[in-house]
Amino acid sequence: MLSSCERNHDFQVDGKVLGEQGEPIPFAKVTILCWYDAGWDKMDETDTTFTTSADGMFKAQFKDGYKVIIAGVAKGYSIGVEELYDPDSSPILLKLKSDKNNLDLSTIDLREHIIGNYSNE
Repeated sequence: MLSSCERNHDFQVDGKVLGEQGEPIPFAKVTILCWYDAGWDKMDETDTTFTTSADGMFKAQFKDGYKVIIAGVAKGYSIGVEELYDPDSSPILLKLKSDKNNLDLSTIDLREHIIGNYSNE
């Protein structure tokens, strides 16, 4: 599902990646996709991928946009996804579920996960 953002210009997405018990997950991989109006009834997207801080925090600035989806993953956790309904509702708490089999993050492309699972809704 994609969400409509109330604001279209200059907004910040920030939040924290948490485990099932509410503990911060340091150095988790996070991707944020933000869709924007590219004119003439065309939309495009921009994305940013980074790792969270030692306390699980993340932050990204976007110049323009109306749809935002955040995905995160960490060793020992499955992929978690959150939708941002309103940029002013930050911070986002992105909760990940334990998955002891997920130890190799090099094969996980969060952008492709979002595009493949959420872009057609």
